[in-house]
Amino acid sequence: MVGTALIGAGYWGANLARNLAGNQRSTFEAIVDSDLEAAKALGERFGARPCATVEEILNDPAIQAVVVATPAATHGKLGLQIVSSGRHVMIEKPFATNLADAKAIVEEAVRQGVVAMPGHTFLYSEPVRFLRQLVQSGELGDPLYAYSQRLNLGRIRSDCDAMWNLAPHDLSIFDHLFDSPAVSVTASGGTFLQPSLADVVFGKLDYASGAVSHFHVSWLDPRKIRSVVVVGSEKMVVYDDVSSDRKVEIYESRAIAEVVKDGSEGAFDGAFDHAWQTRPGSIQIPRLTLEEPLSREIDDFVGACLNGNEPVATGLSGLRVASQLEALASSLETDGSTVEVLDHA
Repeated sequence: MVGTALIGAGYWGANLARNLAGNQRSTFEAIVDSDLEAAKALGERFGARPCATVEEILNDPAIQAVVVATPAATHGKLGLQIVSSGRHVMIEKPFATNLADAKAIVEEAVRQGVVAMPGHTFLYSEPVRFLRQLVQSGELGDPLYAYSQRLNLGRIRSDCDAMWNLAPHDLSIFDHLFDSPAVSVTASGGTFLQPSLADVVFGKLDYASGAVSHFHVSWLDPRKIRSVVVVGSEKMVVYDDVSSDRKVEIYESRAIAEVVKDGSEGAFDGAFDHAWQTRPGSIQIPRLTLEEPLSREIDDFVGACLNGNEPVATGLSGLRVASQLEALASSLETDGSTVEVLDHA
């Protein structure tokens, strides 16, 4: 069994507490929050003692693993403090708000022999698992491009902008699907509600393979949209997280280059050209067995702590997403200039 603790008794912390308490391979020991009353209330629901400081749990030998669900700006410091104590850590997205902090956490975790895992929850959703199988099997052909939309009216954050809040989901999905590093990015957006915090961001990533991806995130939009589209050379697939019964649709559609003889006047014999033909095909809606992604994520974290197995969401994936976000933030600040991704381990 792994003794676990949670830092952060807010909105997402309540979901994490429920899953930590329900995990069969761990004991949920403590909840830390600067608002001790919030920690008490959540602790009473899930059988964990409330604590006011991080030091209380780091001085407790019964606690081997910690989950962090605090404001984004605190993730780097807390993550490094936890792994430096010889404890495993799972950090909710974003893993860190800059590349230097992300690298420090990952490198210290390696030195200590502990798990440092980003909270990339969507990697544990059945539709994303299915998409990865499609890409890895080659059924889609070569991945050409992908795009995502993550839009809604709210929840509006004040500790980070819409990109740092929402884009880690989509960047982690792209990183999980493409077997190729992102090498450069561009981003543009708009700041309408709070000074210096973008409410809407459009981003583009270029990959070493030649593939590209785009994302659109916003907390100031009239419709709730959570979708990812992947276009391959053989098939295309749509993942609609909002849909209740059509989570994934596979389109057997593609464009085919057909070689045709050029019969134009004056052309020499044997001249050829290509004519592109679009081939619409059938739509498949696979039957998926849906489970709560957060439950899978917590169990993967606990299993990695117990057995030393590499989790699906690795520390290196957290590092790659952090490096992409830092580059995107730089592009956003410089009116959409192309920025190199500095670290894509």
